[in-house]
Amino acid sequence: MLWVPPLPLNMFYTITINTMLLKCKQCWKQFNSIRSKRKFCSVECGHRNRQYNLLWMRFWRLTVIGNLWLDRDKWVLWLCKCDCWNDTKKHTSKLVNWNNQSCWCFRKTSFGLVKDRFYYKYHSMRSRCEDPKSDSYLLYWWKWIKCERKTFQDFHKDMYASYVTHCEKFWQKDTTLDRIDSNWNYCKDNCRWATNKEQSNNRSTNRFIEYNWERLTVSQWADKIWISYSALIAKLGRGVPIEWIVKHPHRRWYSYYDIEEQLKRYM
Repeated sequence: MLWVPPLPLNMFYTITINTMLLKCKQCWKQFNSIRSKRKFCSVECGHRNRQYNLLWMRFWRLTVIGNLWLDRDKWVLWLCKCDCWNDTKKHTSKLVNWNNQSCWCFRKTSFGLVKDRFYYKYHSMRSRCEDPKSDSYLLYWWKWIKCERKTFQDFHKDMYASYVTHCEKFWQKDTTLDRIDSNWNYCKDNCRWATNKEQSNNRSTNRFIEYNWERLTVSQWADKIWISYSALIAKLGRGVPIEWIVKHPHRRWYSYYDIEEQLKRYM
């Protein structure tokens, strides 16, 4: 086995870094740098090269009409007027680099229509039926449910008026797109706007109870007889008949076993 003597502690290793000689594009001074794509010798030269006088210049849909904030003798925040006549504030880097060059009015439009909550109702409907990456795609694919509206214009023409009416009555958060027949496609005759409670009562996985020629879900029976949903579920779980619950919703049900136990306790 070959023995290698240890290195002395006073030995230092020097690392050489190859640098290159470049010329600044602003002040034309020569400087050393590791990167070949560096253009300026310092940060000041880089900022000096930028165009800060943006007053009355036009960037796509925005026209600069005023300056708001001065930083290091350079204007940073600008007041802009959009083509939709809305005022907005934009940073210099956003305008020069062609980022966010609108007051979000153009980004919210699709085929000339506004991308609001109504648009995302249509988008979620299409994704549930056609996008395999959606979480609900397998449930709709297994039932062969399809979306018959292939364009947003058709959906807007058929459902927007009823959507506005429903939102005025129940607000936007309680307005959902529901199918009247849960086993049929999304079409004009099968779609409606419903609240979250109506949406949950229309599911095919609900438990239906039929009594006195009425077939309702457990939640609908609880609302009808003025009892809480948890109390009704608990009574049905103990085997209490629905006839007795409807007639005596707030009375306690005693089975024969409970009566025998109470008699033993007090005798």
